Amino acid sequence: MEPKNRNKQVLFVAVAVIFTLVLVGSFFVPVLKDLYQLRQQGKSGSYVPLLIFSGFFLVLLIVLVTSVMRGLRSLQNPVAAAPRTSASAGVNILFLSVFTLFWSGGTLSFDGFMGHGIYKQLVAQEFPSVTGTITHSEVTSQRGSKGGTSYNAVIAYTFTIGDRKLEGAKVRFGIASSSYASAAALVAMHPVGSTVAVYYNPANHEESLLSPGVQGPDFMGLLFMTPFNMVMVGLWVWIGGSLRERLFKPVAGGVKIISEGMVTRIRLPRFSAVVWAVATTGGLGFIAIFLVGFGTKMEPTIPVALAALAAVYGAGLVVYLWQRQKINSGIDDLLINEASRTMELPLTFGRKTRITASVADIVCLAVEKIEQRSTEDGRRFTYTPTLRLRGAEACAQKLADWSDQRKAEAFTEWLRARLGAKIPANYAHADEAALGAAPKEISRPENSKIRVTDGPGGREFYFPAARNWGAACGLTVFFLVWTGFFIVLLRTGAPRLFPIVWGVTDLAVGWGCFNFWCKSSRVTADSTGVRVETRWVLFGRTRVLAAADVADFAIKPGMTSGNQTFSDLQLVLRNGKKITVATSLPSQTEADWLVQEMSRALGR
Repeated sequence: MEPKNRNKQVLFVAVAVIFTLVLVGSFFVPVLKDLYQLRQQGKSGSYVPLLIFSGFFLVLLIVLVTSVMRGLRSLQNPVAAAPRTSASAGVNILFLSVFTLFWSGGTLSFDGFMGHGIYKQLVAQEFPSVTGTITHSEVTSQRGSKGGTSYNAVIAYTFTIGDRKLEGAKVRFGIASSSYASAAALVAMHPVGSTVAVYYNPANHEESLLSPGVQGPDFMGLLFMTPFNMVMVGLWVWIGGSLRERLFKPVAGGVKIISEGMVTRIRLPRFSAVVWAVATTGGLGFIAIFLVGFGTKMEPTIPVALAALAAVYGAGLVVYLWQRQKINSGIDDLLINEASRTMELPLTFGRKTRITASVADIVCLAVEKIEQRSTEDGRRFTYTPTLRLRGAEACAQKLADWSDQRKAEAFTEWLRARLGAKIPANYAHADEAALGAAPKEISRPENSKIRVTDGPGGREFYFPAARNWGAACGLTVFFLVWTGFFIVLLRTGAPRLFPIVWGVTDLAVGWGCFNFWCKSSRVTADSTGVRVETRWVLFGRTRVLAAADVADFAIKPGMTSGNQTFSDLQLVLRNGKKITVATSLPSQTEADWLVQEMSRALGR
C-alpha cells in the first residue's frame, strides 16, 4: 500500500475516532457523573434505569460506528486507482462531510439531552420527599420566529430539610410540554399557597423536583427524534461508502463477490437492507409524530408512546430482515459461469426473467452517465454500468445505478477483466463485425398496454390513462393517508408551518394521482413530423413539430417503486430542448421498443 494512502487512512481513522468519542462523551458524561453520585450513596439499583435508557443510544452508537468502520474495511486486494472525477465531486463530498458532522452533533446533543432527562426522572423515583409550599405559579408564553406560540408553567416552591430552608423551581427534568392546555393544567394543580411533595437529591439538596418518574411525553421525544436519527445514520452510511471508495479503492467498487466453484455471484441490489430499514424507520417515525403527537396534543400515555416506538422500530427491523432475505436469495445477483462462458443478469431494471448471455455476445461494457430530474439549482447524475449485447436482448442492459462515478468505473473495469475478453469500453469502439451486423429487432413486450395503429396521419402511439394500475392504486392510498394526516393537523391546531408544508406536499401527491388516473397521451409520427397530444379528461394540449426539428429520442429515468424504475420518453429537439411525450413506462425494453418504432415512423 502506498505511503500516501496509508497516511490518508491514519488521518481518517484518527478523525473518526476523535469525533465519535466527543459525541459519545457529550451525552454519556453527565449520566456517568450522576451514576457516580448515586454509587457513593450505595444505591446499586440505579444501574437498572441506566441500562433501560442507555440501550437506545448504544444501538444508535453501534450503527454509527459500524457505518464509519465500513469505510475502513476492504484494505486488501486494492484495484488500480479509479479515474479522476470532476472537481465538483470533491467539493460535494467535502460539503456532505461537513454537513454530516454538523447534523450529527446537533442530533446527538438533543438525543443526549432527552435521554439524560429520562434517566434523571427514573433515578428521581428513589429520592426522599418532604412537604413544601408553592410560592409562585403562572403560565408564561413566548412567540416564536415562525409565528407559533409556546407556553410554559413557571412554578416555584420552598421546602425545609433539617434547619435549612431551600427553594426550587423544577417540576420535571428534561423537556417540558409547550402546549397551553398542559401548562394551564399544571398551574391549576399547584396554586400559590398549596402544599406539595418535594423530591430532593440526598447528595445535592438543591436539586429537587415535584414529579419524578417517566411519562408518555418523555418517550414522545424519542419518537420525535427518530427521523433526525435516521437521516444521521443514512448520512453516515453514505459518507462511509464514499470515503471507502476514495481512500481504500476496494475490489470491484466494493460490491460483494461470492465464489461458488466455477460460478461467481456479484450482489447488485438497488438499495442495501440498511438503507431500506433506515428509510422505513425514518418515514414511519415522521408519520407517527403527527399521528400520535398531534392526535394526543403531544401528551400520549406511556402505553401509546411505547407502542408507537415499538411499531416504528419494529417495522424497520422487519423490513431489514425481509430485504436481507431477499438479497441473500440471489434475486439481485449477477452470475458469471466460467465453465460455459455465460452471464445471467439480475432481476432488476424491469427484467421479469433472468437473461442468459454468452460472453462472446457482449458488444461493449460501459458506464453510462444519466441525467436525473434537474432543479433550478443544477443537475444530478447517476452512473450506470451497462451491457450491450447481440442477439435477442440487443438493447442496453443496465446492471446497477450509483451516484458514485468511481464505484461504477471500478466495478466495470473489474467485470471486464473478470470476463477475460477484450470487451470495448465504448459502443463507438466496438468491433466492426458487431457494428456491421444488422441491429436485432426489439420485440414488443407481451404485457404492453400501449396501442399502436397506422392511419392516414402516420403511425399513432396511444398511451391510455390508468395503464399502470398497481402504481396508481399505491399512490392513491398514500395520498388518502397523507390527506388524513393533513386534516388531523388542521383540527388539532398544530403550528401554522406544519399544515402549510403538509398541504403543499399533499397537493403535489394529489397531482401525481390525477396524472396516473386521468392523463393520456397520443403521439403521431410520419416522415414530415411529430404530433404530441396530451389530455387530462376534458382538457388537453397539442404540439406539432417538424421532422427537421427532431434530433433524437431520449429515455429518462422516472419514478421508482420498490426495485422497479419507470422510464419517461422524451423528444430531443435540435435546439437542445426536451419534450416529454410519455411517462411511467414500466420497463426498459418497452421504452427501447418505442424508440425503435417512433424512429421508423419518422423514416430514420
